[in-house]
Amino acid sequence: MPYFLDYLNFLLRATNQHGVHSPFVYAFVTKCLYRKSHAKRTTKSLDVFLKSKAYFKAESIKLYTESTGLKEELKKEFVFNPNQKQPFDLVYIDRSSQHLILEFLRKNDNWHNNSMVLLDGIYSTKESQHLWKKVKALPITSVTVDLFYCGVLFFRKEQVPQHFKIRI
Repeated sequence: MPYFLDYLNFLLRATNQHGVHSPFVYAFVTKCLYRKSHAKRTTKSLDVFLKSKAYFKAESIKLYTESTGLKEELKKEFVFNPNQKQPFDLVYIDRSSQHLILEFLRKNDNWHNNSMVLLDGIYSTKESQHLWKKVKALPITSVTVDLFYCGVLFFRKEQVPQHFKIRI
């Protein structure tokens, strides 16, 4: 039941592209997140990840997951090299690997100004909600987008820290 209440609370506070006042995030929402996908994805988080990969033309990708199914699904979509170079363009961290995010973010060589980190299942447990709040509060995190099913982090040095809740 608390998950349902969390979702209702999210819906009451979330907006669509019309509530976004950042040109970067507005473009991300309208040209990436709201773009129609013809392929069926197993989860909304995976759909966001694959749309983002195409939108940002990401080449260096890092996966923190214990799911071999996810890796196989990603191999169908694009050429995947698990030994990609740093800094990473796109990082996917699933629910089972969430505990690694703080360590990952503390390493300054893992990202660049246009890097994106997708954290899956930010409302799945009270611990993951608490972790999401901690990640949002880090000084290196300049833009966060809460999509309920997942959270997206950006490290844009020129942007004032902003946090968005977007319905998808």
